[in-house]
Amino acid sequence: MSFATFFDNLPIRSKLTAGFTLLLLLTLVVGLIGNRALETYSHRSHIVSQLGLVHTGLTEARVEEKNFVLTGEADHVLVSRTYGDEVLEIIRRLEPLITVSADLNTLENIRTDIERYQTLLSEVEANASQREDALAGLETKSRVLGSSLNAHSSLFFASAMYEDMRRAERRFLVARDASSIDGYFEDAKRLRGTLASAAISAEDKTPITEALEAYTGEFQQVVRLIESSEQLSEDMVATASRVIDLANGLRARQAGAMETDRQHATTLIFGATGVAVFLGVLMAYLITRAITARLNQAVAIATAVASGNLAGDIATDRSDEIGRLMAALASMVGGLRDLVRRIESGATNIAASAEELSVVTSQTSEGIHRQQRETDQVATAMNQMTATVTDIARNAEQAFTVASDAANQATEGEQEVTETVNQVNSLSLEVNQSMAIIQRLQQETTDIGTVLDVIKSVAEQTNLLALNAAIEAARAGDQGRGFAVVADEVRSLAQRTQSSAEEIESLVTSLQNSAGESVAAMESSATLATDTLARATATGASIERIARSVDEISQYNNQIATASEQQTSVAEEINQNVSGIRDVTAHSAVSSDQIARSSAELATLGSELRTLVSRFQL
Repeated sequence: MSFATFFDNLPIRSKLTAGFTLLLLLTLVVGLIGNRALETYSHRSHIVSQLGLVHTGLTEARVEEKNFVLTGEADHVLVSRTYGDEVLEIIRRLEPLITVSADLNTLENIRTDIERYQTLLSEVEANASQREDALAGLETKSRVLGSSLNAHSSLFFASAMYEDMRRAERRFLVARDASSIDGYFEDAKRLRGTLASAAISAEDKTPITEALEAYTGEFQQVVRLIESSEQLSEDMVATASRVIDLANGLRARQAGAMETDRQHATTLIFGATGVAVFLGVLMAYLITRAITARLNQAVAIATAVASGNLAGDIATDRSDEIGRLMAALASMVGGLRDLVRRIESGATNIAASAEELSVVTSQTSEGIHRQQRETDQVATAMNQMTATVTDIARNAEQAFTVASDAANQATEGEQEVTETVNQVNSLSLEVNQSMAIIQRLQQETTDIGTVLDVIKSVAEQTNLLALNAAIEAARAGDQGRGFAVVADEVRSLAQRTQSSAEEIESLVTSLQNSAGESVAAMESSATLATDTLARATATGASIERIARSVDEISQYNNQIATASEQQTSVAEEINQNVSGIRDVTAHSAVSSDQIARSSAELATLGSELRTLVSRFQL
């Protein structure tokens, strides 16, 4: 089984469900890709922001370290160390987030350098404390030396050299001028020479010399501590710069990776969206093609049926709702075709029977009218016989002749009555057959009504199906707009089918009414035929009595002369009987005319029925 056949056989609900499910799955895939991209981007962004905090924290630590160097306040060291600890904590939090080995190595180097920076900070703090103590000792020792020199007026030049040493000391301490160190020690050397040649006792020279050595030694300690502090500062600057460079480099790589991830995610999202749009359009096309084409075919079939064309065969190879609709239409068309054929056959039979009935009725009417004329002639003859009964004796021979003629005419009348009875019997049989045919026609029109109920039921189910499809399309929003158009077409088909069914139902109702009227007319004709048969039988009996009377006249002709009065009485009785026969014949003529009119109406009804049936093409 090919995919197209499998897809066509799917129910419309399954087609729509598959289309919307595919769209939802693709939307879910796009959402998952976007969510994954956002998570990756957020992950990278978090790393970049944390690396920015490393840069910021280290910068703040450097600022506090500089403030400590400038002010000597220990709180700045504590704050700087706190910033360093925070940076280390950030590094520890970043380690599980980074998976690239090179970046992990960089992160490890940053952590090592920050720990070294913390160690250098402790050394700077210790150096600052030692330098402060050394400066205090330097100031004390310089004052001791100055006091010792000022105690001897002969050491005026030595005091001047001491002041030069103090100025060199201050220049070094303030300006960090390295040449001041050399000047300081040159002044100290000259001061030693001056002290050696000074005109003071050895006992006085010794404390001055010791104070000078202590002063110069303390200055050397201060110089060493300051140089160590500068070296520590340079190491801290180098370490901090290296950390910042490493952090910035790692941050730049993470930012680049973040941009790469963003571009990759954008590509995936647009790609998945493109695939979703393509598959959505494809599913919309497939579903529309699978539904609209067969709906248009069903519309064409319904239009043809509405116009009376029942000749086409409807083939369907699908098992979905459209296939079931086509099968129902095929069944409906087949049923209508058979029904119309049966109606056409019945109408033809009715027309033929009506024509035959009309011919028979015309013949019967003609015979009855002839019988009426002959009965009138018999009545006239009997009147003449009554008028001339007084001359019977004289005209016995003429009476015998007239009696013979009357016997012959009575015999003919009896034959005519017998023929009339036979014709009325045939007419009654034809009327009964016509009534049975019309009753079958009425039953078949009832069957048409049943088929029309099935058609209307199919139309209502189709309308409900279209309504359900419209609801599903409305739930789908803009994506289901194409399916809403399909649902409208289905509903239009159902409405047109229902309209055609109502038109056919109207025609069938008219046909049923006409059939009912025909049944009533035929029943009336059957009743009239039965009455006519009874009256014709009575007429035959009367004519038979006439024949017997005429026979008696012939037998007793020789006794006419002697029984003239009795013959007068008998003639009067015959005259009355003939009058009764004439009345019965008149009634029979009226009934025959009514049967003829009913036959004509039946023939007209058959023609109208055939005209209605001719609208359908079989």
